[in-house]
Amino acid sequence: MTYVQVVEKDANINCAAAGAKCVTALANGLRKKFQPHAAIVIPAILEKFKEKKPVLRDPLIECIDAVAATVPMDNVVDDIVAAMGKANPNIKLQTDQFLYRTIKRFTAATVPKKVVKAIAPLLVKHTGESDPDVREASYAALGAIMKALGEKAAMMFLTDIAEDKLKMGKIQEFRDKAAAEAAAEEAAKAAESAPAQEAVVRPCRSGKQRS
Repeated sequence: MTYVQVVEKDANINCAAAGAKCVTALANGLRKKFQPHAAIVIPAILEKFKEKKPVLRDPLIECIDAVAATVPMDNVVDDIVAAMGKANPNIKLQTDQFLYRTIKRFTAATVPKKVVKAIAPLLVKHTGESDPDVREASYAALGAIMKALGEKAAMMFLTDIAEDKLKMGKIQEFRDKAAAEAAAEEAAKAAESAPAQEAVVRPCRSGKQRS
């Protein structure tokens, strides 16, 4: 049985969680070389999000983020759309939150337009869900889209709720949050990649060197 099959089929959530952690390690280690496996892993994780216990949910979140980093979103958009249409509210919730985390990193030049076009109508639909957590997650994902595209371009996807001040206010709040988080993440990456400054040896007043 492969790690993915453990995640997908093992009824023991502790075993499934361990499998998810192994897949995460593989995705982080192989990076782009993991891409051929993403089409199998991502739908399995999205379906497993029906399990809301943190012992499994949290490793699944880490796993899908790691796997998604190895593959263009265009390649897995059909799986994402399928998950968004599931009846289970936990799957909708985690899929929308995943979209927020992923899309907030894009800019108008890099955001996958095909993906946005496919998911935006479903996110708008989710703003009317009875589950408040699903509604909140949909506002977040739409806010990330607005951050990536810019407000004017994003509004073409929001015509059905454009007059709803409460919903639009929430989306704009998440747009600002997405922008702040994306900027912080970029700053952290830049700091990590910057070469360490070499220690400078300067003469002290006595003529001796100090390190």
